[in-house]
Amino acid sequence: MTEQSLLNLSNKIKKNQLSLHDIELVNQLFFSYGDNQLQDFDLIVVLAGDLLNRMEVAVELYQKAKAPILISGGNLSSNDQREWEKYFRYAESHGVSPSDLFVEGESTNTYENLLDSLKIIENKWSFSRIVFISSSHHLLRVSLTLKKVLEEIPVSITYSFYPAYTKNITKENWQFSEFGREALSQELEKIIKYQLLPYW
Repeated sequence: MTEQSLLNLSNKIKKNQLSLHDIELVNQLFFSYGDNQLQDFDLIVVLAGDLLNRMEVAVELYQKAKAPILISGGNLSSNDQREWEKYFRYAESHGVSPSDLFVEGESTNTYENLLDSLKIIENKWSFSRIVFISSSHHLLRVSLTLKKVLEEIPVSITYSFYPAYTKNITKENWQFSEFGREALSQELEKIIKYQLLPYW
């Protein structure tokens, strides 16, 4: 896609002036990740956020595969905890062994999440099959950012992405709320802002 086509689509989303084709395109861009694309993995990397939905999914995958979890995120959440602290406590309370939990607690945005996580993986561990977890509508930008980061840190990994769904931002309902439309519109604009189009 071009910068202009992304801007046009973003504006249509904001104004709620979407054709059926537009809706199908948005669904394809943001909601195509899931079980059908999940590859074998030996490490779960969860990009922490204010909501616990991403950690809930990470714990579900952990319970199935017993792969360790790397929590990435140093921002303060709404209760004045660091994002990673909240996620760590949730995981512990839901049966994840502390020995299977690792932390990258300095990053404050998507780029730093991925850069700092890959630095840790490259320098300390031998993990090579990674599944990245974030909110479903965030994964497009995560995937593009990861391609950018892998140019800077050419660590040898295979990877896949797995979605954590957010209320009012699902394939079935995003177009029916201002909250959902605004979230997807912002994601398209951030792809342009952070110069990620070359990695499309």
